[in-house]
Amino acid sequence: MAMACTVFILLLTLASAWAGPQQDMQSALSAYRAGKISQAITYYEKALYSGKLSAGDKAMVSYNLGNLYLRRQGSFNQRSAYQKKAISYYSMAVVYDPGYAKAYNNRGNLYRQNASLNKALADYTRAIKADPKFAPAWRNRAIVYEKKYRYPEAVKDLTQYLRLKPGDQSARAKLAGVNQKIRQKEKNQVLAMQSVKNGMAAMQAKRYEQAIGLFGKAISYKALSDYGSSRTLANRGTCWYKLGHYAKASQSYGSAISIDPKFAGAYRDRGTAYIKMSRYSLAVTDLSKAVKLDPRLIDAYYNRALAYWSLKRWPQAQKDMEHYSGLAPGDKRAKAILAKIRSRKPADYQ
Repeated sequence: MAMACTVFILLLTLASAWAGPQQDMQSALSAYRAGKISQAITYYEKALYSGKLSAGDKAMVSYNLGNLYLRRQGSFNQRSAYQKKAISYYSMAVVYDPGYAKAYNNRGNLYRQNASLNKALADYTRAIKADPKFAPAWRNRAIVYEKKYRYPEAVKDLTQYLRLKPGDQSARAKLAGVNQKIRQKEKNQVLAMQSVKNGMAAMQAKRYEQAIGLFGKAISYKALSDYGSSRTLANRGTCWYKLGHYAKASQSYGSAISIDPKFAGAYRDRGTAYIKMSRYSLAVTDLSKAVKLDPRLIDAYYNRALAYWSLKRWPQAQKDMEHYSGLAPGDKRAKAILAKIRSRKPADYQ
C-alpha cells in the first residue's frame, strides 16, 4: 500500500511538472489572441526557462517569442531593442532546431531591414536548405540578390518562388522588373567600361581631374564587377593623391578595400597617403597589411620604414629599409635614409 502511494505521488508530481510549462504555453497563446503581447511574452519566457521543455518545444517557444517582440510597440530606441531581442530568440530557435526554416527566414528579414545583407542572404539560404518548399525564403533571397545587383540569381530565385506560388502576380511583376534591370545593366556595363578606358587615358596623360570624373562616372553605373569597381576606385584615389588631396585619396582607397579586403595595392596606397597626412600609426597598419597580402610590394617596405622613422621606431625603420635596399640596391634615397638611421646613438633607441 505504501509503495502504491509513493508511485501515485511520483506520477502526480511528474504530471504537475509537465502541466506547468504546458499551461504557460497555453496561457501565452490565449494572451496573444486577446492582444496582450507583453503578457504572452511573460508566459512564454516562463515556459522557456522552466528547464522542462523538450528541444522541439523550446524551438517553437523561442520562435514565437521572436515574433511577439516584433509586435511590441514603443519609441524608436525601444523598437530597436525589441528587434535585437527578436533576433536573439530566432537564434535560440535554430539552436534547438537547426532545421527551423521559418526562424532563419524571420531572422533574415530583420537583418535585411537593418541593411545587413550578407547575414540576411546567409539566413535565407539556410531556410531554403532546411525546407526547399518554403516559398517566402526564395522570394526574400531574391530581394537581397536584387539589392546586391546580382540580378541573374534574383531571377533564378523568383522563378523558383513562382513554381511554388504560381498565382503571385506581384512576384511575376518583380521578375519582369529584374529582367529589365539585367538588360539595362548590360548597356551600363558597356558605358562603364568606356568610362574606365577614357579615365585611364586621362590618367596617363596626367589630366587627373578629368580622370577622377570619368572614374566616378564608371562607378555610378553600378555595372562593374567587384574587381573592376575596386580597381577603378583605387585609380581614382591615385588621381586624388597626385593632386595632393590625400584625405580624398585615402577615402577612395578605403572604398576599394571595402569591396576587396584582400586588395594589397590599395592598403599600400592608403598607407602612403596616411604618411602624407602625418597619420603614421595608421600608415604602419596599412603597409603591414599590404606586405602580408603581397610581399612583392617592395615600395611598401620603403614607406613603412618612413612611417617607423617618423614614429621614432628606429629598429623597425632600419629593418624595413635594409630589406628594401636589398631588393632595390640602386635606390640612392634608401641608402641615404638607411645611413641616417644607422648613425643614431644607442640612446635614441630607448
